[in-house]
Amino acid sequence: MRGLRYFGGSLKVRLALAGLLLIAASVALTVVLVLRAMEQRSQRAALDSEVANAERMGRVLSAKIVSLQNALRAATAQLPAAPLSDADAVRRYLDDQRVLSSLFDGVFLADGRLHVIGFAEGGSVRGTDIDASDRDYLRRTVRERRSVVSRVGVSRTSGTPMIAITMPVFDADGHVGAILIGGMKLSSNALLNDLTRPAMDDHSPVATVVADAEGNVVSSADPSRVMTRLAANPHFAGVVA
Repeated sequence: MRGLRYFGGSLKVRLALAGLLLIAASVALTVVLVLRAMEQRSQRAALDSEVANAERMGRVLSAKIVSLQNALRAATAQLPAAPLSDADAVRRYLDDQRVLSSLFDGVFLADGRLHVIGFAEGGSVRGTDIDASDRDYLRRTVRERRSVVSRVGVSRTSGTPMIAITMPVFDADGHVGAILIGGMKLSSNALLNDLTRPAMDDHSPVATVVADAEGNVVSSADPSRVMTRLAANPHFAGVVA
Protein backbone atom coordinates (compact mmCIF):
# COMPACT_ATOMS: atom_id res chain seq x y z
CA MET A 1 0.00 0.00 0.00
CA ARG A 2 2.84 2.33 0.81
CA GLY A 3 4.31 1.60 -2.62
CA LEU A 4 1.04 2.37 -4.36
CA ARG A 5 0.70 5.68 -2.53
CA TYR A 6 4.23 6.51 -3.57
CA PHE A 7 3.49 5.54 -7.12
CA GLY A 8 0.26 7.63 -7.22
CA GLY A 9 2.04 10.58 -5.73
CA SER A 10 5.05 10.38 -8.01
CA LEU A 11 5.78 13.63 -9.81
CA LYS A 12 6.69 11.75 -12.97
CA VAL A 13 3.35 9.96 -13.03
CA ARG A 14 1.42 13.16 -12.44
CA LEU A 15 3.31 14.89 -15.22
CA ALA A 16 2.67 11.92 -17.53
CA LEU A 17 -1.03 11.97 -16.76
CA ALA A 18 -1.17 15.74 -17.29
CA GLY A 19 0.63 15.30 -20.60
CA LEU A 20 -1.81 12.64 -21.70
CA LEU A 21 -4.77 14.83 -20.77
CA LEU A 22 -3.21 17.76 -22.62
CA ILE A 23 -2.67 15.63 -25.72
CA ALA A 24 -6.23 14.29 -25.56
CA ALA A 25 -7.61 17.82 -25.20
CA SER A 26 -5.47 19.02 -28.11
CA VAL A 27 -6.65 16.15 -30.31
CA ALA A 28 -10.28 16.79 -29.39
CA LEU A 29 -9.95 20.52 -30.08
CA THR A 30 -8.22 19.80 -33.40
CA VAL A 31 -11.00 17.40 -34.41
CA VAL A 32 -13.67 19.99 -33.53
CA LEU A 33 -11.89 22.73 -35.48
CA VAL A 34 -11.36 20.47 -38.49
CA LEU A 35 -15.00 19.35 -38.49
CA ARG A 36 -16.18 22.96 -38.20
CA ALA A 37 -13.92 24.03 -41.07
CA MET A 38 -15.18 21.12 -43.19
CA GLU A 39 -18.79 22.08 -42.40
CA GLN A 40 -18.15 25.70 -43.38
CA ARG A 41 -16.45 24.61 -46.60
CA SER A 42 -19.37 22.29 -47.37
CA GLN A 43 -21.87 25.08 -46.77
CA ARG A 44 -19.86 27.46 -48.94
CA ALA A 45 -19.60 24.85 -51.71
CA ALA A 46 -23.36 24.23 -51.56
CA LEU A 47 -24.06 27.98 -51.64
CA ASP A 48 -21.68 28.54 -54.55
CA SER A 49 -23.31 25.65 -56.39
CA GLU A 50 -26.81 27.09 -55.92
CA VAL A 51 -25.65 30.58 -56.97
CA ALA A 52 -24.14 29.08 -60.11
CA ASN A 53 -27.36 27.15 -60.69
CA ALA A 54 -29.44 30.32 -60.32
CA GLU A 55 -27.19 32.14 -62.79
CA ARG A 56 -27.53 29.22 -65.22
CA MET A 57 -31.32 29.28 -64.94
CA GLY A 58 -31.27 33.04 -65.47
CA ARG A 59 -29.34 32.54 -68.71
CA VAL A 60 -31.78 29.81 -69.78
CA LEU A 61 -34.74 32.10 -69.09
CA SER A 62 -33.11 34.96 -70.99
CA ALA A 63 -32.44 32.68 -73.95
CA LYS A 64 -36.07 31.52 -73.95
CA ILE A 65 -37.33 35.10 -73.94
CA VAL A 66 -35.02 36.02 -76.83
CA SER A 67 -36.29 32.99 -78.73
CA LEU A 68 -39.90 34.08 -78.17
CA GLN A 69 -39.06 37.62 -79.27
CA ASN A 70 -37.51 36.25 -82.45
CA ALA A 71 -40.67 34.23 -83.12
CA LEU A 72 -42.81 37.36 -82.71
CA ARG A 73 -40.46 39.34 -84.96
CA ALA A 74 -40.70 36.70 -87.69
CA ALA A 75 -44.50 36.71 -87.46
CA THR A 76 -44.72 40.48 -87.93
CA ALA A 77 -43.35 40.01 -91.45
CA GLN A 78 -46.54 38.09 -92.29
CA LEU A 79 -48.93 40.90 -91.39
CA PRO A 80 -51.46 41.41 -94.18
CA ALA A 81 -51.09 44.30 -96.55
CA ALA A 82 -54.75 45.12 -95.92
CA PRO A 83 -55.37 47.86 -93.34
CA LEU A 84 -55.81 46.79 -89.75
CA SER A 85 -59.38 48.05 -89.91
CA ASP A 86 -60.16 44.98 -92.05
CA ALA A 87 -61.46 42.66 -89.31
CA ASP A 88 -61.52 39.60 -91.58
CA ALA A 89 -57.87 40.08 -92.57
CA VAL A 90 -56.88 40.43 -88.91
CA ARG A 91 -58.72 37.23 -87.95
CA ARG A 92 -57.15 35.30 -90.85
CA TYR A 93 -53.71 36.52 -89.87
CA LEU A 94 -54.14 35.45 -86.23
CA ASP A 95 -55.63 32.12 -87.29
CA ASP A 96 -52.50 31.43 -89.36
CA GLN A 97 -50.18 31.96 -86.40
CA ARG A 98 -50.13 28.29 -85.38
CA VAL A 99 -46.47 28.45 -84.30
CA LEU A 100 -47.06 31.43 -82.03
CA SER A 101 -50.16 29.76 -80.58
CA SER A 102 -47.99 26.78 -79.60
CA LEU A 103 -45.47 29.07 -77.87
CA PHE A 104 -47.88 31.43 -76.12
CA ASP A 105 -51.15 31.00 -74.25
CA GLY A 106 -52.57 33.93 -76.20
CA VAL A 107 -51.58 35.99 -79.25
CA PHE A 108 -52.92 39.54 -79.51
CA LEU A 109 -52.70 42.29 -82.13
CA ALA A 110 -53.00 45.96 -81.22
CA ASP A 111 -53.22 48.88 -83.64
CA GLY A 112 -51.56 52.27 -83.50
CA ARG A 113 -54.22 53.53 -81.08
CA LEU A 114 -53.14 50.80 -78.65
CA HIS A 115 -56.50 49.08 -79.05
CA VAL A 116 -56.46 45.27 -79.14
CA ILE A 117 -58.24 44.51 -82.40
CA GLY A 118 -58.02 40.73 -82.34
CA PHE A 119 -56.64 37.79 -80.40
CA ALA A 120 -56.14 34.04 -80.63
CA GLU A 121 -56.58 32.25 -77.34
CA GLY A 122 -57.76 28.82 -76.28
CA GLY A 123 -58.01 27.57 -79.85
CA SER A 124 -60.35 30.33 -81.01
CA VAL A 125 -59.78 33.58 -82.87
CA ARG A 126 -61.83 36.69 -82.20
CA GLY A 127 -61.94 40.21 -83.45
CA THR A 128 -62.45 42.89 -80.81
CA ASP A 129 -61.77 46.52 -79.96
CA ILE A 130 -60.39 46.77 -76.44
CA ASP A 131 -58.73 50.00 -75.37
CA ALA A 132 -55.39 48.95 -73.88
CA SER A 133 -53.73 52.36 -74.02
CA ASP A 134 -53.42 52.33 -70.23
CA ARG A 135 -51.05 49.35 -70.37
CA ASP A 136 -47.59 50.60 -69.53
CA TYR A 137 -45.80 47.92 -71.55
CA LEU A 138 -47.65 48.97 -74.73
CA ARG A 139 -46.79 52.62 -74.18
CA ARG A 140 -43.17 51.66 -73.54
CA THR A 141 -43.11 49.65 -76.76
CA VAL A 142 -44.16 52.74 -78.70
CA ARG A 143 -41.91 55.09 -76.75
CA GLU A 144 -38.80 52.90 -76.85
CA ARG A 145 -39.53 51.37 -80.26
CA ARG A 146 -38.48 47.91 -79.12
CA SER A 147 -39.76 44.65 -77.71
CA VAL A 148 -40.83 44.86 -74.06
CA VAL A 149 -41.51 42.21 -71.42
CA SER A 150 -44.40 43.33 -69.24
CA ARG A 151 -44.89 43.13 -65.52
CA VAL A 152 -47.46 40.68 -64.20
CA GLY A 153 -50.97 41.78 -65.12
CA VAL A 154 -54.47 40.38 -65.44
CA SER A 155 -55.61 39.64 -68.97
CA ARG A 156 -58.76 41.50 -69.99
CA THR A 157 -59.79 38.62 -72.23
CA SER A 158 -59.29 35.68 -69.87
CA GLY A 159 -59.11 37.34 -66.44
CA THR A 160 -55.99 35.35 -65.51
CA PRO A 161 -52.54 36.63 -64.43
CA MET A 162 -50.26 36.88 -67.44
CA ILE A 163 -46.93 38.20 -68.66
CA ALA A 164 -46.80 39.74 -72.13
CA ILE A 165 -43.98 40.08 -74.65
CA THR A 166 -44.46 42.73 -77.30
CA MET A 167 -43.04 43.29 -80.78
CA PRO A 168 -43.57 46.62 -82.56
CA VAL A 169 -44.55 46.75 -86.22
CA PHE A 170 -43.40 49.86 -88.09
CA ASP A 171 -45.35 51.49 -90.91
CA ALA A 172 -43.93 53.05 -94.06
CA ASP A 173 -43.25 56.30 -92.19
CA GLY A 174 -41.25 54.54 -89.47
CA HIS A 175 -43.94 54.90 -86.82
CA VAL A 176 -45.25 52.07 -84.67
CA GLY A 177 -48.38 51.14 -86.59
CA ALA A 178 -49.18 47.92 -84.73
CA ILE A 179 -47.95 45.75 -81.88
CA LEU A 180 -47.94 41.96 -81.84
CA ILE A 181 -48.26 40.57 -78.33
CA GLY A 182 -47.63 37.11 -76.92
CA GLY A 183 -49.25 36.40 -73.57
CA MET A 184 -48.18 33.71 -71.09
CA LYS A 185 -50.40 32.60 -68.23
CA LEU A 186 -48.53 32.23 -64.95
CA SER A 187 -50.55 29.14 -64.10
CA SER A 188 -49.71 27.13 -67.19
CA ASN A 189 -46.81 28.39 -69.24
CA ALA A 190 -43.74 26.16 -69.30
CA LEU A 191 -41.40 29.11 -69.87
CA LEU A 192 -41.23 29.65 -66.12
CA ASN A 193 -42.67 26.49 -64.60
CA ASP A 194 -39.90 24.32 -66.05
CA LEU A 195 -37.42 26.30 -63.97
CA THR A 196 -39.29 26.18 -60.67
CA ARG A 197 -40.51 22.60 -60.80
CA PRO A 198 -39.44 20.92 -57.52
CA ALA A 199 -36.69 18.33 -57.47
CA MET A 200 -37.48 14.62 -57.29
CA ASP A 201 -36.23 14.63 -53.71
CA ASP A 202 -39.16 15.86 -51.61
CA HIS A 203 -36.77 16.60 -48.74
CA SER A 204 -34.55 18.93 -50.73
CA PRO A 205 -34.08 22.26 -48.88
CA VAL A 206 -33.71 24.18 -52.16
CA ALA A 207 -36.66 26.20 -53.45
CA THR A 208 -36.53 28.08 -56.75
CA VAL A 209 -38.73 31.14 -57.28
CA VAL A 210 -38.88 33.60 -60.19
CA ALA A 211 -39.90 37.19 -59.42
CA ASP A 212 -40.24 40.27 -61.57
CA ALA A 213 -38.27 43.48 -61.10
CA GLU A 214 -40.85 44.75 -58.58
CA GLY A 215 -40.48 41.65 -56.39
CA ASN A 216 -43.76 39.97 -57.36
CA VAL A 217 -43.61 36.17 -57.58
CA VAL A 218 -44.35 35.04 -61.13
CA SER A 219 -43.46 31.37 -60.76
CA SER A 220 -43.09 29.03 -57.81
CA ALA A 221 -43.50 25.35 -57.03
CA ASP A 222 -46.17 26.52 -54.58
CA PRO A 223 -49.01 28.02 -56.71
CA SER A 224 -50.34 29.97 -53.72
CA ARG A 225 -47.22 32.17 -53.78
CA VAL A 226 -47.81 33.41 -57.34
CA MET A 227 -48.69 37.14 -57.45
CA THR A 228 -47.54 37.63 -53.83
CA ARG A 229 -44.69 39.85 -52.70
CA LEU A 230 -41.43 37.93 -52.43
CA ALA A 231 -40.31 40.10 -49.49
CA ALA A 232 -43.40 39.02 -47.52
CA ASN A 233 -42.17 35.42 -47.47
CA PRO A 234 -40.00 34.84 -44.38
CA HIS A 235 -37.77 32.40 -46.31
CA PHE A 236 -36.82 35.07 -48.87
CA ALA A 237 -37.22 38.36 -47.01
CA GLY A 238 -33.56 38.47 -45.96
CA VAL A 239 -32.34 37.74 -49.47
CA VAL A 240 -34.59 40.43 -50.97
CA ALA A 241 -33.45 42.95 -48.35
